[in-house]
Amino acid sequence: MTQETIYGVLSLIAWALFIVVTVKYVLVMMRADNHGEGGILALTTLALRATKPGSRAHRWVLAAGLMGAALFYGDGLITPAISVLSAVEGLKVATPLFEPYIIPITIALLIGLFMMQRHGTAHVGRLSGRSWRCGSPCWRCSARSRSRSSPRSCARSIRRTASPC
Repeated sequence: MTQETIYGVLSLIAWALFIVVTVKYVLVMMRADNHGEGGILALTTLALRATKPGSRAHRWVLAAGLMGAALFYGDGLITPAISVLSAVEGLKVATPLFEPYIIPITIALLIGLFMMQRHGTAHVGRLSGRSWRCGSPCWRCSARSRSRSSPRSCARSIRRTASPC
């Protein structure tokens, strides 16, 4: 097998997956809505309407819908936890001094995140956006200071790029 053949086969696989998923999503799933609602619960509701209540198919559809909803909610809980934990574990890379505090810091951040979540994503975005805006010049400064060791160029870069927090 040549390199071109391997690339051709990989390209066919990638395009086939892309086209199948896109066509399936656009043509099938976009039509499956329950009065403007979407997701696994709406799909379960639509499927339950198509089956006879009390039948074996009805029970199977209900079980599949509940299983899908449980997986969706579980994913909604575990994904932020893994993301925050991996980010906080970066402190251990910076200095081993933080190693005993990684789990407590992660728990505190997750509790704070889930408590803020009830105010809506706009509130969470406003708060995290401000921290990114404040931290960005500092990160740029540290990256530049690694390449150039001139504190004056770093101070000039912060003055030029800093935005009010």
